Amino acid sequence: MDTLIKPAEQAEVEDLFAGGGQMGELMRSIDWSTTPIGPVSEWTSSMRLAIKICLTSRFPMLLWWGPELIIHYNDAFRPVLGTLKHPQAMGSRGHEVWPELWPIIGPMLESVLTTGKATWSDNQLLFHLRNGYKEETYFTYSYSPIWDEYGKVKGIFTAVAETTKQVLGERRLKTLRDLGAQSSHAKTVEEACQIAATILEDNQTDIPFGLVYILSQDGKQANLYSKVGLGSDQSFGPDHINLEEPDATTKGWPIAPVLADCRSQLLTGFEGQLGEITISAIGQTFKPGPALIVPLLRPGEEHPTGFLVAGVSPFRALDDTYRNFLERVGESIATSIANVRAYEAERRRSEALAELDRAKTTFFSNISHEFRTPLTLMLGPLEDAMANVAKDNPEQQLARLQVIQRNSLRLHKLVNNLLDFSRIEAGRIEAVYVPADLSSYTAELGSVFRAAVESAGLAYVVDCPPLDLAEPVYVDREMWEKIVFNLLSNAFKFTFEGQIALRLRAVDAWIELRVEDTGIGIHTQELPHLFERFYRVRGAKARTHEGSGIGLALIHELVKLHGGKLEVESIFGQGSVFKVLLPQGKAHLPADRIEAQTTLVSTALSEAAYLEEAKRWLPLDGNEGSAGADLPEELEIAPGSSKALAAKKYSPKEKGSGYILLVDDNADMRDYVRRVLTAQGYKVDVASNGLSALKMARSRLPELVLSDVMMPEMDGFELLRELRKDPRTTRLPVILLSARAGQEAVIEGVQASADDYLVKPLSARELLARIQTHLKLARLREEVLQREQTAFRKVKAVQSRLTFLSRASIRLAATLDYEQTLQSLCDLTVSELADYCIVWLRSDDEIQVARIAGRTPLISNQLRQILAHYSPGQNSLLNKVLDNGQSQLFPKVDRETLILITGNPENLPLLEPLNVQSHLLVPLKRQEKVIGALSLALLGNGRHFDRDDLILAEELGRRAAMAIDNARLYREVQEALKQAEKVAALEERQRLARELHDSVTQSLFSLSLLAEAGRRQIHTTTSDQLEAQLKRLRDIAHQSLKEMRLLVYQLRQHELEQDGLAGALKMRLDSVEKRSGIEARLIVEGDTWTLPPQWNENLYRIAMEALNNALKHSGGNAVMVKLVVREKRVELEVSDNGEGFDLAILKESGGLGITSMRERVAHLGGSFDLQSIPKFGTTIKISIANPNNPERASHHE
Repeated sequence: MDTLIKPAEQAEVEDLFAGGGQMGELMRSIDWSTTPIGPVSEWTSSMRLAIKICLTSRFPMLLWWGPELIIHYNDAFRPVLGTLKHPQAMGSRGHEVWPELWPIIGPMLESVLTTGKATWSDNQLLFHLRNGYKEETYFTYSYSPIWDEYGKVKGIFTAVAETTKQVLGERRLKTLRDLGAQSSHAKTVEEACQIAATILEDNQTDIPFGLVYILSQDGKQANLYSKVGLGSDQSFGPDHINLEEPDATTKGWPIAPVLADCRSQLLTGFEGQLGEITISAIGQTFKPGPALIVPLLRPGEEHPTGFLVAGVSPFRALDDTYRNFLERVGESIATSIANVRAYEAERRRSEALAELDRAKTTFFSNISHEFRTPLTLMLGPLEDAMANVAKDNPEQQLARLQVIQRNSLRLHKLVNNLLDFSRIEAGRIEAVYVPADLSSYTAELGSVFRAAVESAGLAYVVDCPPLDLAEPVYVDREMWEKIVFNLLSNAFKFTFEGQIALRLRAVDAWIELRVEDTGIGIHTQELPHLFERFYRVRGAKARTHEGSGIGLALIHELVKLHGGKLEVESIFGQGSVFKVLLPQGKAHLPADRIEAQTTLVSTALSEAAYLEEAKRWLPLDGNEGSAGADLPEELEIAPGSSKALAAKKYSPKEKGSGYILLVDDNADMRDYVRRVLTAQGYKVDVASNGLSALKMARSRLPELVLSDVMMPEMDGFELLRELRKDPRTTRLPVILLSARAGQEAVIEGVQASADDYLVKPLSARELLARIQTHLKLARLREEVLQREQTAFRKVKAVQSRLTFLSRASIRLAATLDYEQTLQSLCDLTVSELADYCIVWLRSDDEIQVARIAGRTPLISNQLRQILAHYSPGQNSLLNKVLDNGQSQLFPKVDRETLILITGNPENLPLLEPLNVQSHLLVPLKRQEKVIGALSLALLGNGRHFDRDDLILAEELGRRAAMAIDNARLYREVQEALKQAEKVAALEERQRLARELHDSVTQSLFSLSLLAEAGRRQIHTTTSDQLEAQLKRLRDIAHQSLKEMRLLVYQLRQHELEQDGLAGALKMRLDSVEKRSGIEARLIVEGDTWTLPPQWNENLYRIAMEALNNALKHSGGNAVMVKLVVREKRVELEVSDNGEGFDLAILKESGGLGITSMRERVAHLGGSFDLQSIPKFGTTIKISIANPNNPERASHHE
């Protein structure tokens, strides 16, 4: 036991707290005598040593002493106690200092005190009440026992390390790292906010709830994009916040300073709006506290993208570290959103570039078409004029020159439009603005289109009254002309019924020009792109597909040069209204361009260019269709070459002949190509678009289609696809004409399954050569196809015949019945080959009708009536076939042939009613032996026998002859078998008589002897003796009757034939056991089915005879039959457990069926052994050599 400190040792006690710092001073000041551990003087040396170690250590340490765990700690442990638990914790009981922690640490301490085993906890979560709130803290600590000299645990030493900062730091760092890593997966702002919410939900310990708001593009509204930790039942936070009046929706949220100063603001006072929140990671449920509104701002940016409302954990103070973490979260979300927006901007830029590239590609494709088409219509007529300069009259030359002029103007107009556009884009346009009487000038321009519009059947309104203007209107007259002409041309191009109106009005300070139409209208989604460069509405119904795609874009630019606006209103299917708004006066125009001079070459065009182009868009006036013989005069290209050739009667045999469908939306191109083709003798139909061409091709199939690619309603590629889908036109050769040059264009055409692809401008000679080549190839393909189809039909016919013969062989071989074979032959013949069939068979030099059949019962009845009065011997034709075996084919039957078939003119009236049209007579021949003949006929159905039918009928005859011959042989064999069965039945009756004699004679003889003895002794015999003799007579009679019945039953062989020897024996033994109650057992070893039937019968009879003896004489209650079939021997054993008998008596008396059994065994060449012991039963054993044994067979040989 430790010694106590005496008063004399007070100085040494004072040294105990020396060097202990503030906690040493605190311990010195405490009156320890009032504590459970007593005064210091009473402390044991082990306790003093532990306290000395604790006080002098710089690592946080804690001592628990005594059963009540009194607390001592050093200076390093002091911060762990916070602001509320120090200094009163010193010297206090542990459970009084930390009641909130005691459910966790109390059991651990008690365990150390009672067991003396140390414990360890790493990063243990403990909720302290050390600073006035329930604080989330983490500690790593150990509990180690302190022993006294007697081995008892007196206290617990605790080394403590608070790891709260480490745990929180790692957790928050993981959140920030995940935000940075996962944000790269987002492609939209919505995805970025949702990913951020998902990551923050994994750290609800630091952010119990949250809202992510993103500002609108104009910055006037904040929209809620995602929520954190708030279910659908939590209605905290509006979906949209009006930032101009934020208090109306947020009730005092400090959003304005957050967005203006880019600094976080604390949000309080909303706690009642939220229910309890549960954080499973720390196992706490609580009412949410304040939140921090954090701006979503990337470093280096000045304006936030939005803001994050982040809930603050009630278990952590919102210190600088916590605030900094929440702000870093905001920065990460802002970075993710910025990256997404940068990606979206890049994607939009890429899409815009791709769209621009597509538009440019379309533009160049269209502009190529726009250039090459007029070039073709300039070069082609020029070549014609040069080739026919000496032949053509002035009218023909004038027609060519008019085509050349129209297309030259068109080309000029196109070049000027491109030049204007390029000048505008380069900023080099030089407008000259002059005051103009816009009403009269516009009306004058509009009148140019009246003839063309009204020729198309449309109403045309020009409504441009004089305007009362405060200031004159300044316009560039050339530009204004282009604006009016282009808008009117555009309206005419897309309007097919109704009206077009040109109106001019003054609207406030503006001049409004309206071009209205009742055309096809424009889809709403197309309107924003209508004035973009190179943009064209795909698939729109128009008078022509021609156009560069810059017309409306050019007008838009020209209007903007006037300081005006171009607007459009449209309803799809109802029409469109284009409005040009120009401000009055000149203040809005560049002063240096008012009535200035221009240094650029004018790009103005006369109205003729627009008017001629519009006229060429008019319908064909009934010329759509055939264009061979009805060519107008102005299209003739040479005397005697165009009109003369076109007027000639079309003949496929002529050079260059063929029917061609020409499809092009350009009237000049149609006329030019049509002239070239008709001059070469081709018959040409024309169509202005793919849809019309498709209808024409389906109503009248051309030999070749020559089609432009770019057309309204249905272009060349769509026409080609439709033609290829239709089985009637799928092989039709199609040549595409296009202004798109280059290898890619050619490949595209060929991949679309066009037969050829020609690029404008094209040569007439090349065009004619290609057409002639493809017509020849098409005709050659048709010939090959016809031959292929013919060959296929032949193969199918052969296959059908082979199938018929196979079916016939199966059916004929399916039966050996003679009558059924003949019927099958007739059924097959009338079902496939003929309308009636007669089977003739020769037997003993006589010809007989074996079978007849007709396709209908009426035909069959007529044939029977005819053959009832018919003599086959008179038919020389039939005799000829039967004699030499050669078939006779009569494809068409006339009167003479009919006489030949009937063999006698007198028979003609009998056969004429059948109306025989074709006849066939083939032999039934087997191995060069003719056994009969087959007569086949086709009646009045228009069909005739041919060589193929003859070959088929001959083959059928050969197979039928074999089947008939086999059936005849089978019938003969069956008859022979029946005769043999009759003989066998006679032998069986004789054998049965012997059986009856052997079995019953002895009994009958005994019966007669007894009867005679009784007769003699009847007078001397007593009544008892007489009764005994009569009883014996009765027994002998009953036994004889029983044996006869049994013998008759045994002679029934159906069980033996059906079930075999083993089965028949089993049935018999089962019957014995059932009738007599005697146990009857059968043992079979080996395969009894291998024995010959006669052997089975003899063995069965032997077994039955032995069984009868056992039942009749043994008096036992069990019988056993054992049959063993071995490789060399067959053994039969029948035994019973009856009374047995003396063999000596048997030798003297004989009988009992033993003789019959011996005879049967001897007949089979076997051995017979009889064994019987009185009182023990009888056994009969028979052993016979197996008839299937080769040695036995060799021996018998």
